[in-house]
Amino acid sequence: MKKYCVVFDTNIFERNLSIHRGQWQVFRTIARKLGIRILIPEVVIGELCGHLRSNALSVISSKKEHIQQ
Repeated sequence: MKKYCVVFDTNIFERNLSIHRGQWQVFRTIARKLGIRILIPEVVIGELCGHLRSNALSVISSKKEHIQQ
């Protein structure tokens, strides 16, 4: 029997941050029933954290600028 896995890249998370937690749970449940492993490389987690931090700092900077005006 062949074994399969799904490896997520950073862009899937950046494009789908609005995905509801329940949708991910459904995906995980289906993958588990089919014997598919879900893999998220450490580099993806690092990139996503960096991008989220950068975006947050940008929003904060923009808000500060707006308040100062």
